[in-house]
Amino acid sequence: MPQTNTHSKHPSRFATALVLVSGIFWAGPSWAVTFSAPDGVEPTPQQPTSGGASRNGGQCSPESLAAGGRATPLLPKNVEQLLTVAERPAFFVYVPPTSAEEASFTLKSPEDEIHYRTKVNLPESGGIVRIALPSTEAKLLEERTYSWLFEIHCSPNFDPDNPVIEGSVRRTSVDETVARNLAEKTTAVDLAQVYGDAGIWYDALSTLANARLSQPNEPTLVKNWEDLLGSVGLEALAAEPLVD
Repeated sequence: MPQTNTHSKHPSRFATALVLVSGIFWAGPSWAVTFSAPDGVEPTPQQPTSGGASRNGGQCSPESLAAGGRATPLLPKNVEQLLTVAERPAFFVYVPPTSAEEASFTLKSPEDEIHYRTKVNLPESGGIVRIALPSTEAKLLEERTYSWLFEIHCSPNFDPDNPVIEGSVRRTSVDETVARNLAEKTTAVDLAQVYGDAGIWYDALSTLANARLSQPNEPTLVKNWEDLLGSVGLEALAAEPLVD
């Protein structure tokens, strides 16, 4: 069952900044947007990612999609706490060209109950897929860690042989310093940098992704997207198309 809705502890501190994130799609500063792991723990870079087979006559198997990191969650590796301050965050997965046409996304509570589940259409030519929690779904509870699964349907429906990508997310509150910094920013790049410096991965990634979906060829956004992914070893995915 979905979790019971709760209110954020500090709505007055960062509500304005979160509204800005959804509406700003232009860039600003000259420094790079990067990610610093919480508590000073440096992430271990992921292995280089390469494309898979084409849909026309291509293969779909755990070996063809998962070997060598081909199907990849956009997450820093070996970071204990993957944080968000969003009530309903978005999740990103790179899927190479594949014969599979559909995937399923499942978000589970700490008690291993299904919080949200949906089907995801896969792009024929591959790309970075975005899965956002709808406003109709229950909010994530603060200071709790949720797990998520992205299952590529090589076989119809749910099958133990289907490739599965896993991740986690923990919703946290914003401390006063971060909230003040967010309130002072006016561009997507600025906001993403604040989130990245604070170790709040999901919001740094979503902020830049939303901006790039609006302006995919804006040079500053392209450069900072490359910098953010490169800071966690995902530079091989920076040129992949974002699919909304």
